[in-house]
Amino acid sequence: MIGRVGQLRAGPAVWARDLALRMTPDAVALSQHGVDWTYREVEQRSTALAHALRERGVAHGDRIAYLGLN
Repeated sequence: MIGRVGQLRAGPAVWARDLALRMTPDAVALSQHGVDWTYREVEQRSTALAHALRERGVAHGDRIAYLGLN
């Protein structure tokens, strides 16, 4: 996935996630291979990733790439 830092556009999926985070932060948001992540955990991990990227010099508008297993 290639994207631009800070360029994500809010839409229905983002609004639904934000609402779920506020209303039911401990509900399961993702589940894979027997591991469940709550909305709170997803938010904490994504925020930590954003901070780590910024600490490494990634700025608004910079392009980043993610390589992961399918």
